Amino acid sequence: MDYEQFITEIKKYWDLRKKGLKKQANSFLFTFTKSFKENVPDADADAILFQFCREYLDEMKFPGDSLPRRHLPFQLTKLLDNYLCRECEKSNAADALGISDFWKQL
Repeated sequence: MDYEQFITEIKKYWDLRKKGLKKQANSFLFTFTKSFKENVPDADADAILFQFCREYLDEMKFPGDSLPRRHLPFQLTKLLDNYLCRECEKSNAADALGISDFWKQL
């Protein structure tokens, strides 16, 4: 999976939510994130999630005007938590910076 495929799936979730189909959206995202965790190697997942964090946090590209800017569903937050834990383990950033400062660097 590459970043474009990842974003296409995330946009499907946000589109379902925008249409008011919250149960379907949550079910879709649960299935997608489970497949992502099981089938995408950590190195590839890290590259995808790094780019997502940059675009979501720094460039504020997602989710769009109709949803809260900082809304992230639990399943997506869990993917990001796993990614950040791996990054912290690599650089001991959790001890040196604290998690909030680490987020600012992404």
